[in-house]
Amino acid sequence: MAEDRHLLIELDGNWEAVAGPKTCSYMRKGRINNNALQVSIAVNNSNARLQIEPEELIVAWVQRIGGSNMRVSPCQSQFGKMVTVTFSAGDFAHCRAWFSTDGMSTIQATFICDGQPSDAELTEVSQMARSMRLAQAKPTKKSGWWPF
Repeated sequence: MAEDRHLLIELDGNWEAVAGPKTCSYMRKGRINNNALQVSIAVNNSNARLQIEPEELIVAWVQRIGGSNMRVSPCQSQFGKMVTVTFSAGDFAHCRAWFSTDGMSTIQATFICDGQPSDAELTEVSQMARSMRLAQAKPTKKSGWWPF
């Protein structure tokens, strides 16, 4: 049943969930800035397939929030078709978003940085974003996957 699906993300050991017990926001441990990865999901409980491509959705979203200088590219995902976009927005040092779909439901992650992220931070957050998926059963924290 689609409504029983939960987000799974392979959380890097340098990162932690923040802002509450069932948060979908993550920050690097020992951080000196407020760079944050935020994740949202949309579970489609109907049998209707999405009629729009991920590239179209992510470009429309970046434009809606006032982003510019977009660089959109496909990437690998454990969930389904995924695209990523790096863009400029306001006074933020770095902005990147990922949009993934299995054709029915969607996962979106945004990485908004008030300070310039390190190469290691960019690698970690990219790996975490590509690990996102939806699953039926809730795994345990012991497995290394965090459900929300």
